[in-house]
Amino acid sequence: NQKLSAIGNARATRGKDAIAAQTLTAFFEKGPQGDNKLKKLTATGGVVITTPTETLTGASGVYDAATNVAMI
Repeated sequence: NQKLSAIGNARATRGKDAIAAQTLTAFFEKGPQGDNKLKKLTATGGVVITTPTETLTGASGVYDAATNVAMI
């Protein structure tokens, strides 16, 4: 497993959905062909999750790539 962190006004998008925070940490696992596949994304500090129909805010959040669900 590998992880990657973005610190300071970090932002990640998938399609029309986005998550922004002071710190984003992405956790990856090896896919069937040996490629890196996103497992989850954690967000801390001024978290804002936006979709075409809603905006959520909070102190921390987690995005689960397998279920395509984000929680504050």
